[in-house]
Amino acid sequence: MYVHGDYNLLSEIHEKIKNDSLESKVVASLYIVIYQDTKGFKILMEEIEKHKLSYTFAEGREYTKEEINTAEFFTVEIMYPWERDGMNAEKFGTEYELDCNYCHCGKQQVSELRIDKKKMKKYDIITIQPEIIVTERLCNLILDHNLTGCEFGPVVDYKGRDELILYQLKPTHILPNMNDKIRVEVVEDIRCKKCQRNGMILRSEAIYDRESLKGACDFNLTQEYFGINLYCKRILVVSAKIYHLFQKNRIKRIHFEPISII
Repeated sequence: MYVHGDYNLLSEIHEKIKNDSLESKVVASLYIVIYQDTKGFKILMEEIEKHKLSYTFAEGREYTKEEINTAEFFTVEIMYPWERDGMNAEKFGTEYELDCNYCHCGKQQVSELRIDKKKMKKYDIITIQPEIIVTERLCNLILDHNLTGCEFGPVVDYKGRDELILYQLKPTHILPNMNDKIRVEVVEDIRCKKCQRNGMILRSEAIYDRESLKGACDFNLTQEYFGINLYCKRILVVSAKIYHLFQKNRIKRIHFEPISII
């Protein structure tokens, strides 16, 4: 978290909570890494409310090996090597039809995927938001294990280079809505007034009713869109079969997080 305000006030708050923090310091703002279930976090939030301080935060969760190994489904984050440049597939010539003329979220791809294939040389799987690209090796691995919920399409290099064979992985199954116990931050200044997609940020783990997962495939997309602008997309949800297959075959640079089933 970064908490903004008067230096002396932030220093006083820091003294109250520093023993419960993993890392903290006061420079222009109060920077702190802290677990949510500590006394220090409770004090911090009370001080923020009391003094009406502004703050920004990012959060994550930690899991035991047992929780990872027994999880039934995972949400997935895939490496986005064009992130620094803010590039998307449209800029390489991929064609889309707009679903929302206001925020451009939810656009539908209507041509083969065109990218700069050179970016793929270090990876087995990457994304160029929101499309997913895999190597021939990974495509064959998925097909050989009869994994469900996806199909494949061609990937064309925008300069016509064809030495690297790649495929677009297209999830075909969309899950029902998540359980309403998820925590969502709504960024009102960003949220699209027309489609309501853009500007919704998932702050908790994904949470599903068990009944909602009865028809789930190995590859799935969430019903909901989460994220802002270029990052507004449906989240990929995969089965434990995929997690263990990827681990066994050393498919790297992909982050799995267990979902909660209630």
